[in-house]
Amino acid sequence: MNKLNIGIISADRTGEDGNAINLGDAFLTDVLAAAIATRGHHAVAVDFGEVRTDGASRRQLTGLGDLSRFVGEMDAVIVGGGTMLQDDNRSSLIGGLPRLVAATRVVAAARRTPLGYFGVGCDPVERTIPRLLLSTGVRGAAVWVRDSRSLERVRRNLHGRGYLAADACLLEGALPPQADRSPELVSFAMNFRDVDQLNARVIEKIAAGREVALLRMSQGGGLDDLPDAARARIPEFAASIAGPATWQDAYGTIARSRLLVASRMHALYMALLSGTPMVAVGKSAKVTAFADEFGVPRVETLQEVDPLSRHVAARESLDDARERARSGLTQLLTSLAAA
Repeated sequence: MNKLNIGIISADRTGEDGNAINLGDAFLTDVLAAAIATRGHHAVAVDFGEVRTDGASRRQLTGLGDLSRFVGEMDAVIVGGGTMLQDDNRSSLIGGLPRLVAATRVVAAARRTPLGYFGVGCDPVERTIPRLLLSTGVRGAAVWVRDSRSLERVRRNLHGRGYLAADACLLEGALPPQADRSPELVSFAMNFRDVDQLNARVIEKIAAGREVALLRMSQGGGLDDLPDAARARIPEFAASIAGPATWQDAYGTIARSRLLVASRMHALYMALLSGTPMVAVGKSAKVTAFADEFGVPRVETLQEVDPLSRHVAARESLDDARERARSGLTQLLTSLAAA
C-alpha cells in the first residue's frame, strides 16, 4: 500500500486558552493519528478553533474555503472518532456536526478525494434537517462505527454503508506511562448535563473521606463540565478541580484512582484502558452502549453509586473491541488507497 496523506476531521477544537475544549475528542484524535502513522501513512488532524499550545499537531482551518483546499491536498479523508453523527446543537436549525459532515462529504466528492468514517458514534436524530445533512454526509462512504447501536442507526436511519469497528481510542497509540494506583483517590467526570447532581454531600458519600479529583473533560464555554454554578455548590473541593488540562493529564489522574464515577464516555474509556474500577452514570445513548458492551455497572444518578464498587470492565470485551478497531482501520485504509 502506497503512503497516503490522510486528513482527519474530528470534533476536536482548541479554546481561547490554547487547550483542547473537549479532552475526549483530543484523546481519540491523537490516538487515531498515531495509529494511521504506524501503518506507514501521514496523518494531519484539523482544528477549526484557536492555536493548540499543548504540543498536539493540528492544521488550523477557517471556513468552507479552507476546508475545500485542505481536502484537495489530501490523498484521503477520514471523519474520525467521537459522536460525529448526532444533532449536537438544537439551538441551530441545521446543527454543528451535521453541517460539518455534510460539507466535508460534498467537498470530498467535488475534489474526488476518497472519504471514510472511523470509530464514530451515531445518536438518535429526531429533527428532519440535521438527519438529512447526516445522511448526505455518509452517502457513498464506508462508515466504521464504534458500537452495534450506532451501526443500526447508520443503516436504518441514515441509510449508510455501516460496519462495526470500535472507538478510535482503542487503537494502538502512545498512552502515558502507568502510574501507581492510589487507594485514597476517587475521581469524578460528570458532563455539563449531569453536573447539577454534584454537591458536597454526594461527593462525601461516595468518596468516604478519600482524596477527590473533579475532572473537566470539557473545559470551555457553555459546555464546561464545572461551570461557576457547580463550583459554588462544592467550594470545599475547589482545589480538586482539574483544568485547563490535556487528555494525558486526565488519563494520568484516572489511572491513579481507586474508582472513577463518570457520565463522560471517554473518561470511562480511560478507565477501561488503565484498568481502573468504574461506575457509569446517566442514561445517554453513548454511556448506555459503553456500559452494556464492557459489562460496567451503570446507574442513572449519583445517589445510586455504591461507594464500595470495585468493578473493572470485562477483559475479553476490551480485547474483542481492540481487535475490531485494528481490523476496521486496516480495512478502511486499504479501501481508501484503492479508491
